[in-house]
Amino acid sequence: MGADYNLRFFCFLGVVLVLAAVEELAQKVLSEYEKRVLILYIDGLKYKDIAEALSKREKSVDNALQRARKKLRGAFCDRENY
Repeated sequence: MGADYNLRFFCFLGVVLVLAAVEELAQKVLSEYEKRVLILYIDGLKYKDIAEALSKREKSVDNALQRARKKLRGAFCDRENY
């Protein structure tokens, strides 16, 4: 449990903090539909599978993910300027 353990712990902690920040921003800036699509996408589903699960067209899923990315990117940029 030397330096290697400490490095892994701090990397893990960093990932947890980033995920918490993303979740906080997602709750604030994304619509319910965008959040649902993003969660399914992060879980590894393909556009087609997400569309089927939500009874939507693939293009709707694609649009929702594009909006979510844009909103989160903008929210992170705004947050960094404070």
